[in-house]
Amino acid sequence: MNRPSPASRLRIRDELADVLHGFDQGNTRGLSAFGTTDLDEIVLRLVGAWYVLVLLHKVDDRGRCRRCRPKARRWSCWPARKTPCRVLSVTNFFATASTEEIWQWLLPRIGVRRELDKIRANLADHAAKHDATSTIPVQPSQSSRHALRRDNVNI
Repeated sequence: MNRPSPASRLRIRDELADVLHGFDQGNTRGLSAFGTTDLDEIVLRLVGAWYVLVLLHKVDDRGRCRRCRPKARRWSCWPARKTPCRVLSVTNFFATASTEEIWQWLLPRIGVRRELDKIRANLADHAAKHDATSTIPVQPSQSSRHALRRDNVNI
C-alpha cells in the first residue's frame, strides 16, 4: 500500500462525513463514497478497512498493542505510561454502545449539534419509517428451500 496524500485523507474524511449526514437524515439512497453509490459496497469497504485496522493492532492479554504504545521520552526519568490500544477501545465502544450514544458521539464531529432527546426522536422517526416500508420477502415457488416460503408466511 502506498502512503496517501493529505488531500486524499481530507477527501476520505469528507466522504465519510457525507455518508454520516445521509444516515442522519434517513436518506441512504444515492449516497456516494469511495467512487460508488452502492450502499453494500460502501459498507464492505468500511468494514474491510476497520477489519484490517483491528488485525494490525494485535493486542496482548491486557488490551495493549505495539502501535498505540506511547513513545519513550529520553529526557524523562518516568517510564512511558502503558495505555490500552485505541483501535480496540474505539471498536469496543462502537460494538457495545447504544445507537443513541453512538449518534451523540458522532454528530458533533460532523458539525451537527443535537440534544439527546432530539436524537431519540430522530431514531424513533427512522424506525417508524423503516417499519412502515419493510415487507417480508416471499419466495414464489413452493419447492424452494427458503425459510420464508409462501405457505409459511402470515400476511
